[in-house]
Amino acid sequence: MASIAVEAPASSTANPPFAHEGHRVCETLRRFGLQRVRPWLANALAAEGFSRPSPIQAAAMPLVAQHADVILHAPTGSGKTLAFLVPILSRLEPGRPMQLLVLVPSRELALQMAAQVQRLLQPSRALGLALV
Repeated sequence: MASIAVEAPASSTANPPFAHEGHRVCETLRRFGLQRVRPWLANALAAEGFSRPSPIQAAAMPLVAQHADVILHAPTGSGKTLAFLVPILSRLEPGRPMQLLVLVPSRELALQMAAQVQRLLQPSRALGLALV
């Protein structure tokens, strides 16, 4: 498999991940190549105040949704975590055993990622998280 490198435009540091504009989350995500967004995930994103993907998310989400190998390179706070999590979480199916394994280089990043995933999974009530 080939990897696709995605770099955030220089202006991406000025845009918070999924800037809040009051759009319906599902409709906005569909514009960025995510046709199948689970309702519980759309509700979780809306509850977090997310409505518009950042530049790195807009570039990466359609590729991740198509199962491409993607390397994201962008500054801290640009939205890389949601750029890969949202399309992947959209594919999770309640009742199936472990469906996602995320490896991170540090304990601090693992805790941050686990907190983000937990907030997004909370409305699903059928999906869980284990931090190892």
